[in-house]
Formats: sequence, structure tokens, C-alpha cells
Amino acid sequence: MKRLMLLILCILAGWKATGQQPYRVMLADSNRWTVTTWFESCRTHTLFTDGEVSIGNSVYKKLYLYHFTLQNTTLRSFLREDTITRKVFFRRSIAGGPDTVEHVLYDFSLQPGDSIYLFNPYLMQDFHPLGDSLGWYYVDSITNFNTLTGNRKLFHLRGDSNYVANSLLNNPKWLEGVGEIDPFSHGSNGTLYHYTNIPTSTQCAFQNGQQLVHNPVYGGWSSDSTLCDCNANSISSIHEAGITLSPNPAENQIRIQGFDPGTEVPYRINNMEGKLFQYGLADTDGNVDINAL
Repeated sequence: MKRLMLLILCILAGWKATGQQPYRVMLADSNRWTVTTWFESCRTHTLFTDGEVSIGNSVYKKLYLYHFTLQNTTLRSFLREDTITRKVFFRRSIAGGPDTVEHVLYDFSLQPGDSIYLFNPYLMQDFHPLGDSLGWYYVDSITNFNTLTGNRKLFHLRGDSNYVANSLLNNPKWLEGVGEIDPFSHGSNGTLYHYTNIPTSTQCAFQNGQQLVHNPVYGGWSSDSTLCDCNANSISSIHEAGITLSPNPAENQIRIQGFDPGTEVPYRINNMEGKLFQYGLADTDGNVDINAL
């Protein structure tokens, strides 16, 4: 009888282990996230990992932000992932080097009702109202979200932020293997560069060049295969520059022209890491090969 009970327990334990959804790793050989802010106009920025650094017995990936408005790339934080505990850790970037203190950025082992104390990954005390920490959050629920690479856990958090009462910061969502998606509050994958209550979300996420998710409209997350737009500018800024883009939607080529025929309006195209891809004058050399972008 004891042997039978032991056998049943072993079978149940094995069923639980095999029935559990496998963990989706977040940090790959390369990662890229495009992040859109809605403040005066639509601005799309890019977060990406590039290079590693060893600290003690741990290896961290360097996280950079290409800021469209400032037209520059800066080192924002250092990330590492523990796939056993299902946690992602960060160290702030201080003068280009890692901080001596490590904090938990994501804990994908949490269950509904569990709490976590979150810290601010990107600290600029000169103007940042959040300060060092974001406060306590708890997991309200966990649902499944279908991505291009299969189902992932979507963590719905609730908190009493020390930022703005009832702000978007109180309801972050974590997508396993991707990071914070909607709203982009304490910094998807390690950066917080907005300092007002601005609607912000992760638009696209890539691992090793493979697209995982697509968010064409704020609040409209989708797992379809629609290509993520490389928005280099807002619609208002394009009009202010006096240029038009055609055809729309484009297939293989896009034509950059000035509003007035013959007007030579200068333009430049940067890739998502901020590197200059092409520049010229509209109407003179404004043909762009989309396949080469």
C-alpha cells in the first residue's frame, strides 16, 4: 500500500512538472524594444542590448537607449537574468559604469496576490520626481497572451505609486520574456526617461532579430505578424519639415518629396540604433529602398 501511494505521488509530481508552462527567457544574444511616447506628438525611441560586462560571478548585458528627440544613444543600465528563479536584475548606469547595488527589475515567478518592491532603474535626481523607489506592487492576476512565438504569461500589477495618484504607473503589465509593455512605467527593461504622466508603451519587441509582439496603437497589443514600423518622426514633424512620403503604404521603395515641386528639402534617415542610414535632398535624391532599411 505504501509503495502504491508513493507511486501515485510520483505520478502526480511528474504531471505537475510537465504541465507547467515553460519559462520564456527575456535576455537573448540580442534584444530590441521600440518605445512610443505620446507627448505633444508621437515619438518612437529604441532600447537595445549591446555588449556585456562581468561583475563578480555574474555577467550583465549593457542596455542602451536611442532617444529620437535628442538624436543620441546613451548607456542606461546593466541587466542579468536568473532563469532558475525567473528574475531579471538591473544595476543603474553611473558615469558609464555599473552601480554597486543590484535590484530586481522583474520577477516572473510571482503568483496572484504576491507583492514586490520596485526600484527606479533610471535615476536622475536633478529633475526626477520618482526618486530611488517606486514602492510596493502586487500581482492582481496572471493571464495568457499569445505572441508570435507562442503563449506567454501576462502579469497584471497594481500599486500605490509615489508618483501621481491614479496615474498609469499604478497599473503596469509585465509580459514574460519581453518585459513591461503597457503602460511603460518603471522602465521596460531598465530605463525611465519620461518625467511626467505621459501615456507610453512598448511598441515592438525582438529577440535575436525575431519579432515577438506588435503594438500598432496604444492599448492595442497584437501578436499578428504585422511588421513593426520604424517611425523616424511624428506626422506633425514631417509636415513641419515640408515633405511628403509616398506611396503610403509603401512596398519596396518610398519617395520623399517637398510640398512644393522642385523644393530641395534636406532629410536624414537613422536606423533604430541611431546610426545614419541615408541623407540627401527631397526631390533630388529622395528615393529610399525600404528593403535596405
